[in-house]
Amino acid sequence: MSSAILITVNLPGRIGGMVAHQTRQSSTVDVTPEGSKHKLLCTKEIIHTDRTESSCFRSTFINEEVVKSWESNECPSFVKSKVWEKLNKRQRSLCYIKRFDEGFGVSYEFID
Repeated sequence: MSSAILITVNLPGRIGGMVAHQTRQSSTVDVTPEGSKHKLLCTKEIIHTDRTESSCFRSTFINEEVVKSWESNECPSFVKSKVWEKLNKRQRSLCYIKRFDEGFGVSYEFID
C-alpha cells in the first residue's frame, strides 16, 4: 500500500535573524592619494551586526498518487531495467528520493 512522503533536502549556506552588538569597532583605512607626501587616514567607528547560524533546507510533500506512479513497473531512465525489476516498492521510491539530493543530504519520512 502506498503512502505520501515528506522529503527534506539540505541546502548550502546559513541564514538567520539579525543580532545587534553593543560594542563599537574602530576601523582605519589609508586613503592617501598617489604621490602625496602626507599620509591621509580615514577612521570610522561602526557597530556591526551578525546573523545567527541556522541550517538551510527545503521540504517537499509528495502525495500518494505520485508515490504510486514511482512504485509502478515502468522503469525510469536513470535506473537499469534489470535492477528496477528486482526492487520492491519502497526501494523504487527511494530511487526517486535520492534524485532530490543536491549534494548536502536528503531525509525522508513515509506518511501513512
